Amino acid sequence: WLYRGQMALAVDGYNDDPRELVDIAEVRAFLKSLYEAWPYWAFFFNQADDSIKILVSCVCVALPSPDVVLSKWMSKSCVNSCNVDFMA
Repeated sequence: WLYRGQMALAVDGYNDDPRELVDIAEVRAFLKSLYEAWPYWAFFFNQADDSIKILVSCVCVALPSPDVVLSKWMSKSCVNSCNVDFMA
C-alpha cells in the first residue's frame, strides 16, 4: 500500500501528432506489452491525472453493445423455437 497512487504515466514523442494516444497503434502496443508483463500498473498510478484512463483505453478490448449481443441471441434458431414471451 506504500506506493499506491504514486506513479504517473507519461508518453512523449507524439506531441505534434493530432491523434489521441489511444488512436496511435505504437502507443497501444507499448502499453499493452507493459500491461501483459506486469498487470498491476493501475494500482500504482495516481488518480490526479489521466494515467489510469490512458492505460485502460489502450489495453481493454471493445465489447459489443448489449443491443448487438441480444439481437444475435434472439436470432438463434434455438431461441426462436422456444415458446418464450419477452416483455418490452
